[in-house]
Amino acid sequence: RVGLYLTPPPPPAPAQVDCAACSPGSYRDGADCKYCPPGTFSGNETFEGAGVCKKCPSGTIARKVRYYDSIFQKEKFDQLVAKGEMGTGCANGFCGTGGWRPVGNMLDTGVGNGAVADIWLSLEVVVENQGELEFTFNRVSTNPANYLQLYIDEEHIWNVESEQSWAEDTNKPITFTATVSSGVHVVTWVFHKERQYSWMDEDTVSQHTDGGEDRVQITSIVVRGSKEGGAPQCLRCPEGAVANAASSLCDACQPGTYTEPSKPGVCTPCPKGTFSAGWGSARCEACGHGTFSAAGSAACDVSPQHCIYEAADGVSYDLGGLARVREPMWGPVHDGNNSVDYYINVCSKDHSNGTCHGRDGFAVPGYACQQNTLYDSFGYDSWWDDDDYWETGRDSLTVSLGHVMAFYSLPNDPRGGLVVSYQGGDPCRDGRRRMLNVTMICDMDVGPGAPTPPSSSPVEATKCGYQLEWRSQFACPMCTLGDMEALPGECSVTGQRPINMVWKEPRRCHGGLALPTVRYEECVAVMLDKGKIALFGVVGAGVLALLVGALIALYMRNRKMYKEYSMLKEQNEAEMELERYTLDDDEA
Repeated sequence: RVGLYLTPPPPPAPAQVDCAACSPGSYRDGADCKYCPPGTFSGNETFEGAGVCKKCPSGTIARKVRYYDSIFQKEKFDQLVAKGEMGTGCANGFCGTGGWRPVGNMLDTGVGNGAVADIWLSLEVVVENQGELEFTFNRVSTNPANYLQLYIDEEHIWNVESEQSWAEDTNKPITFTATVSSGVHVVTWVFHKERQYSWMDEDTVSQHTDGGEDRVQITSIVVRGSKEGGAPQCLRCPEGAVANAASSLCDACQPGTYTEPSKPGVCTPCPKGTFSAGWGSARCEACGHGTFSAAGSAACDVSPQHCIYEAADGVSYDLGGLARVREPMWGPVHDGNNSVDYYINVCSKDHSNGTCHGRDGFAVPGYACQQNTLYDSFGYDSWWDDDDYWETGRDSLTVSLGHVMAFYSLPNDPRGGLVVSYQGGDPCRDGRRRMLNVTMICDMDVGPGAPTPPSSSPVEATKCGYQLEWRSQFACPMCTLGDMEALPGECSVTGQRPINMVWKEPRRCHGGLALPTVRYEECVAVMLDKGKIALFGVVGAGVLALLVGALIALYMRNRKMYKEYSMLKEQNEAEMELERYTLDDDEA
């Protein structure tokens, strides 16, 4: 009919699809799932809003976890590929699918690939702190030579293939977890397909040449400790670490501190006399005998600049001259009974020694180590029957004999040397820690000397306890005034004499006080005080007066005698003259 128009029917309503539940650690925001804020968590899959996220208690962290199951949806998969966070492909053979693909609730390598091919899938992950990569996969293959391989960056994680080899049921899903360090990493899965050859079958080319139905399916990928994600639960930090302000990371306690069970969430300074050398210490170690540390110390007072042991009787030893800093350790000291060498340092761990290292290539931490000298081409011990040595030989080239130094006086001769004890070495099979005692013997004639095996006993005196000897001038006590004596010289015309200080013989001291320079003192003959001088003056004057009086008396006496003599002489001469005149008259 003219003017008659039919109204078209309305379009059908769009199909209503139920939203999937949000994964743990997230909440529903309209059509999207969003992660719970830092410091909060949600423990289950949910359709609820932000109120489902609860704050973590004090002392715990909301460790972020990212669930990649959403990438199994084609739209999400394509988005990540477009952003460069994911990639896939096929190489080294015939590829039927061009790589992995999302199928339902999994990622699948697809079928139709050749018997030889590498179908790879890469995923970029960002880890906030050390975390774990966990994934679940199922290998569907009639060829046992086909394996799923895992690479983290360029490191091949061989344990994934080992898990597949050991699996009794090849159709049963396998869940594998790998540790991932902090930072940006590229995780790559490779389904490696190759022909299986058998010496029993001459037609090797026809074996598994198609392999079209062999595949791998990944049903779950989870990254714990991820930088992006939500927390499904609150976790307590491990010993030696505390939750930071954001409660998303555990911060390791710095050296000199530790975590005390009664004070969760706090790094407590080590008490005096103890120390913690590394980050993340759960406890503090006691300083060795003869050493000390203040509260909150990362080390005891042992260093090349301070390597002094003060004995109880006031005798002190300075071993700083034996410390080797960035130099080779002392050694080797060979123990022929056990075919091992010993290397030691004094008051320094900052040594360079290419022989004292473990199988990981890193130097064994500590002041002293023991190195096996008999190992085969594989680095394994070749013949030792001792359980501890066998275990050590298979695990490492060397073992630490101690990272703590202690000092002790010789029991019978405190001035004849000391014992340097290295404690806290690697554990033996029974759990005891290895230790080494070095008996330092004072000997001024050998200079620094060098460590040697004991002269009268084996090196391994007890199980996991070792001993060496070391004759050295540094094993003599530090010099004091008591080791010197004065040697006076002759008095000079100036009334002074030199006093030289010399060492007592035999000399048994090193370092410490040096001989002082020569000094002078007044000679004893003129060293008189005023009282003595006055006394000597009075006595001298008295003696002089007596002498003068005696001389005067003697003079007067002699004068009288001379006068009497003169009178007698004159009288005698007169008588002689008279007698002469008398004789003359008689002659006349």
